[in-house]
Amino acid sequence: MDISRLLGAGTRLLVVTGPAGVGKSRLALEAACSTRELFEGGVEIFDRAQESGSEEAAEKLARLTECVRSTTAPDGVQPRRLLVVDNHVPGDEPLREQLRRSLAHDPSLSILLTSREAIGWYGEKLYELHPLPLPSPAAEVERFLTSPSVQLLMGRSDGYLGDLERHGPARLAVLDLVTALDGLPLAIELAAPWLKALSPEALRERLRFSLEMLSARSAGVVSLRHSSMSEALAESYYTLPPEARSTLVQLSHHDEFTFEDVHRIIGGDPSANDRTLRLLVENHLLRVHQGGLGNPRLSLLNTTRIFAQETERADRSAGPLRERTPVNERVYPLTPRQRQVAGLIADGLTNREISKSLNIAEWTVINHVREVMRRLGCSSRVQVASWFAVHGRPREPLSPGTTPDSWRSEPATRSSIP
Repeated sequence: MDISRLLGAGTRLLVVTGPAGVGKSRLALEAACSTRELFEGGVEIFDRAQESGSEEAAEKLARLTECVRSTTAPDGVQPRRLLVVDNHVPGDEPLREQLRRSLAHDPSLSILLTSREAIGWYGEKLYELHPLPLPSPAAEVERFLTSPSVQLLMGRSDGYLGDLERHGPARLAVLDLVTALDGLPLAIELAAPWLKALSPEALRERLRFSLEMLSARSAGVVSLRHSSMSEALAESYYTLPPEARSTLVQLSHHDEFTFEDVHRIIGGDPSANDRTLRLLVENHLLRVHQGGLGNPRLSLLNTTRIFAQETERADRSAGPLRERTPVNERVYPLTPRQRQVAGLIADGLTNREISKSLNIAEWTVINHVREVMRRLGCSSRVQVASWFAVHGRPREPLSPGTTPDSWRSEPATRSSIP
């Protein structure tokens, strides 16, 4: 059942989930346009990514819903309304609470929300968005050319793929490329402009160990949501607890594995491993393949695998460099307190959680976050997390009253399943 039918059937909370780059935001905006006639009270769009603080976002959302709720039909009956909340961040409690209040107080309201994972509320309906289907290597020419992933690549490459209908080797090269891109619309759209200068085989080879070419700046394209495939993946990766990141990196060196295999690969407490695996699956960083006899197998999308391995290499190269460089020769644009805030942002904490961890007012945290982003030239918390992942904590004297153990708090593992 598509989104329009679900909303038309009276669904109050519809959550669109899926892996990074699959097109959740685009689908939600298209649904908002196509269902306007169903919602006589209007359609409102709220983009969480445009708001820096949790409290600020919740207040803005409250004003938006209250303003629209004040309008009623001549017969006194409130017409149906749709609120699209794009780029919901798991763990954003102030926003979640405002969404809960809006649904409880306004029976005429339906919410369409895009998120990396489910909300976990009663009555919630999930719409899981999957990558575009890939053609079979044995597919007939017509079926190959009409495959959604191939169609998107052809449409974005301005005819530079040549005559795929007549050349079998060219079709195989295109199949290899779209498979490497996981059928993800964002990855395909960022890769397609390179076909003006590179053959599908050459482009595939360059993408074997790096996602660097999959960026709007490199490809010369404009993305609706993300400027690169790495940025899209970083948004999911850097909000994970440290143990989940470490597990993902270790698993990126394996093709497919079972739950039992994971326990052998990463060791440690099996129960903790199972919770970490569930978190990775819920965040669409691991995918599950149902095997025979009820024994599921897990794997990473190729783009996720490359991102995890790139992150691992960056961490390894940055670590020795920091060890070899004297403290007084390092350049750090942040004060010790700002580095604390940057580290907690990298841990995925909200402004409210940071204020509790550092025992300071939330408004003070908001000011620190703004100053951190200004000094680093970052436009999002994801970019701050990326900076912190590379540069880490400097080994220099701490400010009075600050201890190394207080620089980061250990975030709790989140799960959408109660």
